[in-house]
Amino acid sequence: MKHYPVSSGIRGTRKPNPTAQPDRPGRLLQQARNLLFDRRTEEALDTCDRALKLMPRVVELLCVRAGSLLDLGYPELALAHLDSAIDMDPNNGDLTVERCRAYIELGNLSDAREDLTMLHKNFMEDPEVIYLLAIVEELSGDFKEADRLFEIAETTSPDRYVAPIRVPSDWLQKEVQSIVREIHQSIGEQLETLEARVLPIPPEHLWAGGYQGVPPTVLGILTGNTSKGEELVPVNTGKSVQFLIFQRNLERMVRSRDMLLQQLRSTIEHELRVFMDGQSS
Repeated sequence: MKHYPVSSGIRGTRKPNPTAQPDRPGRLLQQARNLLFDRRTEEALDTCDRALKLMPRVVELLCVRAGSLLDLGYPELALAHLDSAIDMDPNNGDLTVERCRAYIELGNLSDAREDLTMLHKNFMEDPEVIYLLAIVEELSGDFKEADRLFEIAETTSPDRYVAPIRVPSDWLQKEVQSIVREIHQSIGEQLETLEARVLPIPPEHLWAGGYQGVPPTVLGILTGNTSKGEELVPVNTGKSVQFLIFQRNLERMVRSRDMLLQQLRSTIEHELRVFMDGQSS
């Protein structure tokens, strides 16, 4: 598990093999690993497809392809690949770890916790298992346990894992409001009201209940302005909207306040751009 492709950013380093011939399946697999490590996910998928023609149903290749699909936002397809690979090699811990990532993206935290708990019993010092388990606990609302596990992962492998930074919620709320206010002024009358809220994690109703809705790892979404007590839902139309920013997901993605602010602005601009494109279509 310690040397598998980087995928979502919590995998180990790649291991190049310069002696392999470029036209051999093993070389193509190594190329796919390297491309995935470098976040060139579409090229990694293309390379996997080339290799599959030469060595179909190879477990490692399916795992690399699943990692590419996860990074591109296709967790259902990734899970299908991983289930097939696990059928072929049910004792492969790498496959189970990668499947836990797919479970998390799909909001299936119960199965992710079950598999990760089993893995933790067998690989107690594996930092990736600990880190993923921390994410599951965090998204489930057990912040104390999550922070404890994040610290253990960092202590076990400080060169690969860093515990999420923590910023005051009131500071983040002010920064969110400032960015939203600035963006709202720049788009004029296209939106009547544009507000912002900061929540620790996404509300469960947004992602629970099967493989529907947004992933629980989402950084932020646009919602309709609802009255108190109503459930928040992502919006496609309307002129009164609000941003929801999920603090702990954001903190987990960055390593400094400057990076957090950059990611925050990027998230808000992206969500608004998608919303405005939907309004004009």
